[in-house]
Amino acid sequence: MIGAIPASVPFKSEPMKAIQANLLRFLYASPQFVIPIYQRNYSWTRAQCQQLWNDLLRAGRNSALNAHFIGSIVYVENGLLNVTRPEPLLVIDGQQRLTTCTLLIAALASHFEKNGLVELLDSFSAKKLRNYYLLNPNEDGERHFKLLLSETDKDTLLALLQSRPLPDSSSTRIVENHALFQTLIEQHKDELPAICQGLAKLVIVDVSLDRSQDNPQLIFESMNSTGLELSQADLIRNFILMGLEPALQTELYKAHWRPMEKGFGQDAYATHFDDVLQAYRPQAAKTGQSYRLDDHPQFASVPLRELFHALQQAVLALDPCVNEEVLKLYIAYKAETNFVDVVPQTRRLRLSLNMPFHEIDDPKGLCRDVTHLGRWGNGCVEVSLTTQEELPYVMGLIRQSFERQMDDMAAPG
Repeated sequence: MIGAIPASVPFKSEPMKAIQANLLRFLYASPQFVIPIYQRNYSWTRAQCQQLWNDLLRAGRNSALNAHFIGSIVYVENGLLNVTRPEPLLVIDGQQRLTTCTLLIAALASHFEKNGLVELLDSFSAKKLRNYYLLNPNEDGERHFKLLLSETDKDTLLALLQSRPLPDSSSTRIVENHALFQTLIEQHKDELPAICQGLAKLVIVDVSLDRSQDNPQLIFESMNSTGLELSQADLIRNFILMGLEPALQTELYKAHWRPMEKGFGQDAYATHFDDVLQAYRPQAAKTGQSYRLDDHPQFASVPLRELFHALQQAVLALDPCVNEEVLKLYIAYKAETNFVDVVPQTRRLRLSLNMPFHEIDDPKGLCRDVTHLGRWGNGCVEVSLTTQEELPYVMGLIRQSFERQMDDMAAPG
């Protein structure tokens, strides 16, 4: 159970600072988060939301676990301290997890309302969930909401929060992931205290920047270089818009970039815009040391490429320190060194986990001991991924390899 939430937390004008923060207290204390128009649209998949849910439920069920870290949230302050009317905070990194947690809290609040539930754990009720973490109850207009997303997603989220009809061109991921959390909460309604406990244990790294002393663009590029891969469309949009004044950003986005997004459509924009750019990009001479995903002929199969893309997003979302290296025969994911290698095959992805076989916790018995067998990739544990339905379970296996490496890195000596 979380403790009493302070009445106010001042936002100071200082250079970049990072502190660990409880997610719910962080949301309560923040005036409003605004996603700049140069940020990518909300793009977390079902698999990533399922992973967050699994982690939350595991933390809620385990009384010995005091916290579960879900990543960082980086935002820009305007450099002015205004106690009576704090200014909105511009999110530089972390909008995916911030939006996903908002969808989860909204689904939980709806569950309390629909079932007429009384307050749990002295902290959780429909009213408190909405007025503490989703809304600013004493504000009007757009200031009424804790989170304002970018153009494509904003109207959909606000409609969900107000129980209004969805807009004609609603955001697919917003709607689907909100519905997923509603379903998961209903399926685990007998564990509602554990759900609330798990939510109360989520922690982040709160990173605040001062525009007058920090360079948001450089920090954004640095953090995203190891996180969920930015598309070419994201990179070009950010390069053009990020350094401009907000009013000019909005003008250029609405006049030029937004019509292209609408023309492609939500799904096609994310998958085909890069293909259009690739057609016009000069082809550099290939060296023997540099490879791309397109160099793996197995990805000519659309289902396999989509499966890999879902895995790729989930693995890179584990932590900002994770990075991807495409090699001739496999794709490596590493923090300090490889923790999982992916070998594309005709109908599946073969994964090598870099940990001893006897240490893997595999209740379904999907893993294979390849300790003394010759294989491409690093590690003694092999597991296959053939469908996206298997991804949440397989990510649980990958997380074990990743956390083992992180623990080894943190160990003294």
